[in-house]
Amino acid sequence: MGLKLVRSRRPQSMHSERFADPCTRGLQVECIGPSGVGKTTIVQLFRNRARFGWLFEYPAQSSSKPNLDAENGRGELYKRLLVRKSQSILAQEYSADHSLALIAFYISRLQQDLKLLQSGHLNEAGTWWDDGIVRIFTDELHEELRENPDLIIFFESRVVVNCVAPVEMIIDRLAQRSRSKPNAMNDWYAVHGPDAIHAFVEGGLARKRRFLELWQGLGGQGYTLDLSEQESALSEMLVIEKRVVSSRT
Repeated sequence: MGLKLVRSRRPQSMHSERFADPCTRGLQVECIGPSGVGKTTIVQLFRNRARFGWLFEYPAQSSSKPNLDAENGRGELYKRLLVRKSQSILAQEYSADHSLALIAFYISRLQQDLKLLQSGHLNEAGTWWDDGIVRIFTDELHEELRENPDLIIFFESRVVVNCVAPVEMIIDRLAQRSRSKPNAMNDWYAVHGPDAIHAFVEGGLARKRRFLELWQGLGGQGYTLDLSEQESALSEMLVIEKRVVSSRT
């Protein structure tokens, strides 16, 4: 258990073991975008309107370890992504606790991704979430793909949805998050401060846009989703969902 498959107009407690969806099998849709853009909110709203069955949560934690050697190079790629990410974190002026917490989080997500690929759950239904490794390792993956475009083969079943919004709107959301959850690991408003937060958000938008351009240039399926207005974004998400499923039939 531990996996939730949600269809529109059906209870969210449905499990994929009982209600698999062949239309989405094997697909992995990842929403990327800068922190505060609204990825989590739009995915949570979308899960109640989705027309097809998707897994919206990672498999439950288990004691089994992913077999890196069985992935024919994928494990080595993931290790390089972690090295790049760790170097970037350690180069920042974060506290030791914050740096270690971030690195531990990134390690857990790489392990979850490998477990998912090796578990067979993708044969039940595709995934749709805002916390996958493409989102978390966007910058590092951009460098890996730019240096070796053939690595795109490891992501041939993934779809990227790049979420965007006006800079000031994102900053306002980050400020609200900081007030409601002070000192959280993703409290970037407090980490960067009001003077530097504008550059942080602009840089995040630019890097995600740059990645999407490379991704599409290498033949990856990708879309841009404007989250400025919630209802419009949800309608567009349904259009994207239809295109993603149609592309596999």
